[in-house]
Amino acid sequence: MTDYEYVLIECKKAHYDKWTQKAIDACVEKLQNFTRPELLRLFTSRWLDRNDEVRKEIFAMLYRTELDQIDNFIHESPIEELGPMLAEQNGKYPKLVREELKARYNASDHDTQMRIIGYFLKSRSKQDRQWGEVREKWQKRGFANPPSMFDSWQE
Repeated sequence: MTDYEYVLIECKKAHYDKWTQKAIDACVEKLQNFTRPELLRLFTSRWLDRNDEVRKEIFAMLYRTELDQIDNFIHESPIEELGPMLAEQNGKYPKLVREELKARYNASDHDTQMRIIGYFLKSRSKQDRQWGEVREKWQKRGFANPPSMFDSWQE
């Protein structure tokens, strides 16, 4: 029995029963030896549910390099490039750009924070605009972030 057949049999078993940790570990270990077409066949197999750990591992193996390139591109891009990507209707990777800009907002000085707020105010998403409006309001009051309702309890 080949590794592919073994993993497929385990997937069929797990389709009707729950995965055991031992079976998951054995399958993930055997996935390292698979070719890309075999991984694609398993990934699109009806025997794997969307939430299966083995399916998530296959996805990571198939698209790891592409995901790493996207992450590196977003982390290395200056704010001037990320801001317009957030404002575009069909911008690239809006969720990742949004998370990166929010992280940079928290780690920036006042001028950079105001530029990031400006990009959020120009965004097409209502939630992004609201996030920017709240931050702009609190910046005018002298705070970088809105105070939490739990701040008084942290004494």
